[in-house]
Amino acid sequence: MSYSLEFKQLFLQSSATIGGKKEYRGPLGHYFDYHYSDSYHKQKSFEDAEVMMARDVIQLAINKAKLDKEKIKVAFGGDLSNQMAISSGAIKNFDFAYGGVFGACSSFILALINAGLVCSNNHNTYALAFTSSSYATSERQFRYPIEYGIQKKDTVTVTVTGAASAVVGKRPTKIKINRATIGNVVDADWDNVNDVGSPMSLAAYTTIRDHLKNNNLDPSYYDLILTGDLSTIGSKILIDCFKTDGIILTNYNDAGNLIYVRGDKDIHAGGSGPACIGLVSMSYIVDKMEKKELKRVLLVGTGALYSPTMAYQHHTIPIVAHAIELEVYEK
Repeated sequence: MSYSLEFKQLFLQSSATIGGKKEYRGPLGHYFDYHYSDSYHKQKSFEDAEVMMARDVIQLAINKAKLDKEKIKVAFGGDLSNQMAISSGAIKNFDFAYGGVFGACSSFILALINAGLVCSNNHNTYALAFTSSSYATSERQFRYPIEYGIQKKDTVTVTVTGAASAVVGKRPTKIKINRATIGNVVDADWDNVNDVGSPMSLAAYTTIRDHLKNNNLDPSYYDLILTGDLSTIGSKILIDCFKTDGIILTNYNDAGNLIYVRGDKDIHAGGSGPACIGLVSMSYIVDKMEKKELKRVLLVGTGALYSPTMAYQHHTIPIVAHAIELEVYEK
């Protein structure tokens, strides 16, 4: 069963985003703070470039928060690399206590929840959440080296190259963080790693359903329910899941369906990766909320928690989803 919690006087102090070349050319690229022009960014390897991207987005969020760095006591972050080596490589440049979190593509939402829990227990503490992903680093870890040139299935999602970060604390700002739901791991009896959007839709459905039930809310309470990232296929399954409950989701979208130009054959079923919902939420969604074009938003990060080795052994893919609620703060 999912676990819901409520934050007391918690606010988004700042948000920062860095996108890759392809992401910047997408429909939301102009909302990003910065973008890289290539996958190496003058580094020796794709991994070094991702570490630099994560480090840069952390520093950017700190600068935008306009806080003394000493007031930020702890950081939570995660990525898709083995043992979260990217996140550790980035955060070692800062003098913060660090907690690594892994939720696959849900890592940023999980990091935000953990940061919020720290701040909820200390009025004078600020915390930071961050994530990153790179098509180049993830592709060769979870599928094949890019140089291999393997033809992709239509159901495959493209790992987003980008990084996102946020600082949270109790100082009132334009955006308040009200509630969160930590999801439980679900087994959809699915082992096809070329389509993880389909099974993740079950985790998204479970967490959204539990979040609404636990907080006695109707889906219409939110201006937008945004998942990240179910793909074009998984998004339709999620909508169908709620239809069986007699609920028509008219206020729903998916970050993986928003970040790239629709119809581009190279994106297949849409975007994925921890940076996907991070980039979309901390740029586009925050901008819309600051302009009061969106008042309440539920961000739902979804993750396929599989090991390539175990996938080759035909184990089913564990899936999870975590949710966090943002609201425009009316003084």
